[in-house]
Amino acid sequence: MFTLYLSLIPQKVLNMLEVVGIHGNKEDGIVALKRGESVDGVMSDLSALIILHYNLMISPFARIPIDKPETDKLLEKYLTKYPTSVIFNLMRGKREMTKKCPHSAAAVYTAALNSETDWEYVKFTLHLELCWTSMATGDWAKCAYHAKVQFESSNRSKTFCAYLEMIALYHKSPGDTAALVKLAEEVPKHLLVIAGKHIHVEKYCIRKARSFLKNKNFLFCPAYELMYFFGISAFCDDKRLSVMKQEIEASLRDIEERKPYYHDNKVDDWFLGTLLLADVARLQGRHDAARELLETALQSEDSLQLDHMLAPFAHFDKGYLLTQTPTDSPRYRDNAALARAHFVSAQNYSHRVPSYSMEAGLGTLLVI
Repeated sequence: MFTLYLSLIPQKVLNMLEVVGIHGNKEDGIVALKRGESVDGVMSDLSALIILHYNLMISPFARIPIDKPETDKLLEKYLTKYPTSVIFNLMRGKREMTKKCPHSAAAVYTAALNSETDWEYVKFTLHLELCWTSMATGDWAKCAYHAKVQFESSNRSKTFCAYLEMIALYHKSPGDTAALVKLAEEVPKHLLVIAGKHIHVEKYCIRKARSFLKNKNFLFCPAYELMYFFGISAFCDDKRLSVMKQEIEASLRDIEERKPYYHDNKVDDWFLGTLLLADVARLQGRHDAARELLETALQSEDSLQLDHMLAPFAHFDKGYLLTQTPTDSPRYRDNAALARAHFVSAQNYSHRVPSYSMEAGLGTLLVI
């Protein structure tokens, strides 16, 4: 397990760990886990769960290809063995999400949630997954409901839960100003401190909530922004992606047409909208359009005033798209070099422009 997950950390850190005998290698880790899974006993269950977790929860976020045959084989075996297991049904729901079937995933999560379990963390996770499935289907009412349940019944990241409910309500009922303001004011009240440090995503939520209150109760596509950061857009089907594209384009047109605009940082909103459009284009298979959008956005990265973290994400996306160049293409070598340059720019951006730390989430992505 450690060998597999250590393979996700940056190579320069891994090199230092290897000095004291700690190694990280994806292939060796998978082989060891498969060997453990083949042995009857508790080890086989745990090994299978780790393989499923890596394939269904880590790999989609890090854009690592999923071993679909192995995943399906393990799910069939262990759901037959433990048909009512909440954990394995959670993995089954994640598999449905990777198939771009959020409705099926929601049905699995709901059934698991209705089973008898006193494990608070599992309930929290299931409600969170139901928020993601609701976002992937555009059911903002359900998303707000599950976020509210999380907030009221769990002590885990109430700041994030309040913000999640707020942005779901923002997309569902943008005119419900009183409820939105109340939630925005609630977000900063529950900031967690762990080992003297704040959680990056909570700092992001608080900044966005304060921006909402400051800028005439306005945020630019906040749910789509969060879906982008957490990789939820990848689970949307083509119909949903088309709807997202239309809504983002409408918001971008509003930037040009609304005078005066909600605030003075319209470049930041334009950059975010272009980044979101590029992500949708990538997911729709329109890679050339995605590269052009990212190139356009990056021409204005020096004009960002507050949301500097968007620039390293754009660099990462541009680099990732360049890595998809076929190996037999005459542009393969040039694009590989450009991709590396964009990855380096993303990795070193915090040294160039100090910013709040949502960009720290790039650490996992940059490993690939």
